[in-house]
Amino acid sequence: MITGKTKTKGAKKYVTIEEGCDFRKIAQIMTQAGYPMNHATARNQLMLAMENLLTDVSRQIGVKVEKKHVTDMLHNQEVHNSLADILQLAYTELKTEGKLR
Repeated sequence: MITGKTKTKGAKKYVTIEEGCDFRKIAQIMTQAGYPMNHATARNQLMLAMENLLTDVSRQIGVKVEKKHVTDMLHNQEVHNSLADILQLAYTELKTEGKLR
């Protein structure tokens, strides 16, 4: 499971990754795979994907969520931790069922 710590620097909060790949490593892997990017682009792509996921899930369950609220959720470490848990459970279930290579 990927977990992180929220630290405060001035008025801003930022997340540090305790295990897994950081954005610099992700950018390096993507660049080597033929998709050039830097760490900021890797972060922005993740945040955009998470924004789309949260928006789509809320729409599917019939909950209207304003963009500002989605943005606030994206900056909440608990949302990141919960998403990591959900993805790990989904991966484990798919692997157990033989639906992954």
